[in-house]
Amino acid sequence: MGRAALIAALAACCMAGDWPQHQHDARRSGYTPDEIRPPYTLAWKRCFLPERPARRTQAIVYRSRVFVGTQQGVMHCFDAATGKELWTRDGLGSIQHSAGCADGKVFVGSLDGRVYALDAETGTIAWRTSTSAGFTVAPLLADGKVLMGNRRGSFYALDQKTGKPVWTHTIDGPIFGTACADDRRVFFGGEDIRIYALDLRSGKRLWASDQLQGMSMKDYHPVVHKGFVVVRPMAHFQADIYNKHSPYAGAFKTPALHPGGWHPSWKGWPPPDGFPKLYAQATEERAGRMPPDLLKRQEAVIEHYTKHPEDQDLFVLRVEDGTIAFVAPHFRVNAMHGPVTPPVEDDDGLLIVPWVHVNNCWARYDIVKNRLVEFILPPTQTNADENLNASCGGRYIYIFHCEEGNANHTGIYDVKAKKWLPNPSPGVRWYDNLQSGANPVSVGSGRYFHILFYTLVARGTAEGGK
Repeated sequence: MGRAALIAALAACCMAGDWPQHQHDARRSGYTPDEIRPPYTLAWKRCFLPERPARRTQAIVYRSRVFVGTQQGVMHCFDAATGKELWTRDGLGSIQHSAGCADGKVFVGSLDGRVYALDAETGTIAWRTSTSAGFTVAPLLADGKVLMGNRRGSFYALDQKTGKPVWTHTIDGPIFGTACADDRRVFFGGEDIRIYALDLRSGKRLWASDQLQGMSMKDYHPVVHKGFVVVRPMAHFQADIYNKHSPYAGAFKTPALHPGGWHPSWKGWPPPDGFPKLYAQATEERAGRMPPDLLKRQEAVIEHYTKHPEDQDLFVLRVEDGTIAFVAPHFRVNAMHGPVTPPVEDDDGLLIVPWVHVNNCWARYDIVKNRLVEFILPPTQTNADENLNASCGGRYIYIFHCEEGNANHTGIYDVKAKKWLPNPSPGVRWYDNLQSGANPVSVGSGRYFHILFYTLVARGTAEGGK
């Protein structure tokens, strides 16, 4: 599907300005064509204390409203423009992930084993459906169904209007990961570290992948992209293995070696003139495409993973049969010993993924060429062992640390201008940066939203901005 056709399809499934489910759509692209133009300002923030959203919870934007559920079993509805709380609904059981919105309803799974549908205007319960176990995933909304797997391995497809089961499918093991879908198939990961594909209409199993490397599929989700399913299981080694703890890498103060002998183009570590000068030299290059030598060096990374598949934590599977299509060049950075953030699409149909250059940073990945074609270097020094997430609104990539203002850079990258834009500080942090996934920004109704610790923060274009 071409980019224009893809945008048209997304527009058909949700209103302009909506971010109706986790990472925007059924493919979990993390992309909307809606743009929030700089300069930015803090529009409003709302504190949930004594409640707290689960850290993987993303704010959902639907019909100019924002929906966030908490671990104390309360769904909150805010006016997207002003932050005014319009309604709350309690007694839902502990909510461990994002909600989803469609057909005038808000859908959410709970640890009490139920899926709830609330009226988006009033918060009244439209229906509730009991299942065999609790949920720690976000609902997938596709084909008129609410699709999600529970902690006993049962995957449910419920009718969005009535809540009645359309079909169910059970695997041997819990389901801790959120599902995604294309127009025919639904994909999800099980704790047996396999990806499953079911027929979206009937629930028939189409395939199960071979067991992948890793120790969990928790917190995040696969991504459907250009005929592939891209997935990053939680690895069985810690986040900064390539910098400090790899058996095939040198110590941090020696030239930084990585899989297959990969190292940044900036040789000698630490640099004779110090990191700031080296960094300034690197930032001058970041506005262009990947330098030829860095394109070539990716061959060594692919060769290493081919010989040592146990070191992989990014897999590209064919949607038709679940076989591994090829080995992608990648690094395990920007995660606090938990799962690495899944890739997200940008305005040109490339994927944004964590990467290593002179520093731990980001890159634009062309899955057709199987190459990282441009690097995105944050404006400050960073480290590998931090939990960051990404999402995209038009030309802007939102790369946010879960604590905002801690070790790694939080900001907005303008893909067209090749520059970083500041993010107005909300004055709160997460203070919980360990072992779990975190939530990416959502974009809608003229705002971008992020949840920190116990606070929902809304930002938008400052007065006088265009």
